[in-house]
Amino acid sequence: LTPKQIIEMVAREKKVGVISITDHFKVAQRYRGHVRFAKRRGIELVVGAEFDARIRLPDKDYMTIDVLAYFNPDTNAGDRGVPPPIISIVDMLSRERREACNKIAWGLVDLGYLMEDTVERRQKDYGNQILGKAEIARMLTSPRHACSGKVLGSTEEAWDLMRREFRTLVRQTIDPTDLCNIVRKEGGLTSIAHPGRILGPKGKRLSRGD
Repeated sequence: LTPKQIIEMVAREKKVGVISITDHFKVAQRYRGHVRFAKRRGIELVVGAEFDARIRLPDKDYMTIDVLAYFNPDTNAGDRGVPPPIISIVDMLSRERREACNKIAWGLVDLGYLMEDTVERRQKDYGNQILGKAEIARMLTSPRHACSGKVLGSTEEAWDLMRREFRTLVRQTIDPTDLCNIVRKEGGLTSIAHPGRILGPKGKRLSRGD
């Protein structure tokens, strides 16, 4: 769904009056236009972005959490409604993500899992958009994209393969403390996305296998 389609859907349901539309390492180029579009439909749209942040666990392993950052577009100049330092972080991580996804896709070609012409075609289809890891995982399960005898049975298998073969490329992260400090310095607020993945019933933290 596009931002405008999401806003229209929320306006029709009339259940909430304030929303924020976020995605990993993205801030809409014309967010201020979306804010006006939402306001005409009785919805207040808060500018937001989602980041992958990595924290060290007591056993010296790492856990990746998703951190949401929110800003008031009325206090920030520009069509994107976000302070320049945050735009710089978003753009940097987006570039790293594009490079990582490209290396993963072509690495899977070298390993004999994906067909070269398929990767070229899909990258052309996506144009300026990133051929993301979720799409690469789907390609690995499709006989139209994966090499004969290498079609995986599920996207879970595909993700396991990518984590195993491209561990350092699977996610682009930022230190959560650094991120929160920058966001707050620029007048924004932060919160954890998908808290159920981290905290279980009564606040008990879920293990990585739960």
